[in-house]
Amino acid sequence: METNRYASLSLQEFIPAISPEFSSPHHLSDWTDQIELAAKGVAVRALCAEPIRHFKTTTTIHGLVYAIVQDPTSRWLFLTHSFERARTIGKKIRQLAEAAGVGPVRGYDTIETWSNKDGGGAI
Repeated sequence: METNRYASLSLQEFIPAISPEFSSPHHLSDWTDQIELAAKGVAVRALCAEPIRHFKTTTTIHGLVYAIVQDPTSRWLFLTHSFERARTIGKKIRQLAEAAGVGPVRGYDTIETWSNKDGGGAI
């Protein structure tokens, strides 16, 4: 398995590297620390409680892709309040994964669920 060029970054560094329009969400460092632990395979129970429009969802979906970069065989599930929102988030996760080089492969590429060449992916 080849090493992804983003694998050595922290999540705080990964976000602006993969999405240059964003800066590091330093105000969410406690949340990004928990995501990084989960990406390493540590069992984490965490909650992010911030006001609306404080970059929580964007940080979380970047974190999901970050986790797949760290372990391309890992599979992740993102839950939200409605099917329509899930489709919107699913599209964004897939786009970020493609940009990070861990995106879906042909034949395993739908909005609802996808797999990459290593068997990892998102639902």
